[in-house]
Amino acid sequence: MTNVNDSFIVRDLGFAIDLLRIHAAFPARYPFLLESVARGADAGRWDILFAFPGQSLTLDTDGHLNRDGLRCTDTDFLNELDAWQTEESCAETGSELPFRGGWFVFLAYEFVAQIEPRVKLPNSPASAVLPRALAVRVPAAFVFDHQTGRVLAVLEAEYAHLLEAMRADIAAVMVTPWRL
Repeated sequence: MTNVNDSFIVRDLGFAIDLLRIHAAFPARYPFLLESVARGADAGRWDILFAFPGQSLTLDTDGHLNRDGLRCTDTDFLNELDAWQTEESCAETGSELPFRGGWFVFLAYEFVAQIEPRVKLPNSPASAVLPRALAVRVPAAFVFDHQTGRVLAVLEAEYAHLLEAMRADIAAVMVTPWRL
């Protein structure tokens, strides 16, 4: 185990894994996968499979704001997210890693109305099923570096115990053949 500092841990797995396969096998533990299609540029360097989702903040399709399923009195997603981030912020580490723990954030097309209320946009087809905005607290992730070919397990230090579960999930997926 390599401690980058006191706030997060990085473990080089030493071998390649299929992040999509882990995501498909354990969607509740690994609900969000960001894969880059750009190659040869820093912007496309990383793929991230977010692990072990926790608390959430959701702006639903009706404009109601919910934190962990409970209705908030405020309806401003960005203000609530900012307050939450301030509660849990950690010191900047200077690491080049794109993930050191934090949040997965999704903002839908229709979310622009929260930023600029005068803009009137038609609803997209996805607006019937997806929230307008979503932030989920995630303490761990698998990070694939396209430049080096390394896969790293990255965890907030206080969640180091999750590393064993991540290893077990990799082992389960590596021995389970794809089903067609």
